[in-house]
Amino acid sequence: SYLDPSANIFQQSINIVSNQTGSGHDLENIESRMFSLESDQTLVLPSGGDTLMIEKDNNNNTPELAKVSTINVGDRLIIPESFSGGDILEAILKSDEEQYKEYEKILRKASSWQKVLLNYKNDNNLNMIDLNSKLEKIGIKRNIATIRSWLNDPSTIAPRNREEIIPKIFSLDDSSFNASKSCLKAISKIYSARSEARKILVSNVENKSIENNQSTLKIDINATRFNFNIIEVRSVADVNVQFKHLYHLRSYEELKEINS
Repeated sequence: SYLDPSANIFQQSINIVSNQTGSGHDLENIESRMFSLESDQTLVLPSGGDTLMIEKDNNNNTPELAKVSTINVGDRLIIPESFSGGDILEAILKSDEEQYKEYEKILRKASSWQKVLLNYKNDNNLNMIDLNSKLEKIGIKRNIATIRSWLNDPSTIAPRNREEIIPKIFSLDDSSFNASKSCLKAISKIYSARSEARKILVSNVENKSIENNQSTLKIDINATRFNFNIIEVRSVADVNVQFKHLYHLRSYEELKEINS
């Protein structure tokens, strides 16, 4: 009997993701779905999230926003090429200079928890292991890779469980309760604004008509172009991964190079 080599590669990919992309801290693991795509790549998305797709039996080929948990083999995913919620929001806001300045001001306030953390690390001459140890003492249990991404990843807005974690971070430099509260309020505004921006982009995509063999899609918002790839799902599996391993299109060779 014929054995599909791609099925074997997908099983090996599942093994890599299961063994290499989870965390010893359960709080950092996210229930996700891993998709094997016709492009010979894999993509991991959070099970509780939603994503743009075209259903297998949709004769009109109209894109829709669907729950990741409902996506099946044969459906086509509409995958952003390389942009974030922040990029979409900035494209929308750039047509209004005052609004854009206000957004930048809120963004600075929202990132103040990162500044407190970085200053604490630098002022006390701590390496990442020392910092991790200090955070554990005040009840913040995360692995070093997560803490590093808090400090260095520009796309990071807030840690998971932010209502609990951010006040603890502000306590490192004896900041007032109000400073922490103000930061949390700004973070909520940023998430809300990005969510609204994403809705605008999604409605632009949903208004498009897609051909059967179409593999790319372009959307323009205020002179900013957003590119998407349209790729069919070949296989699906349930996995648990850290946030940093979500949303990446990876070949089998790239998966093999992952270190958790």
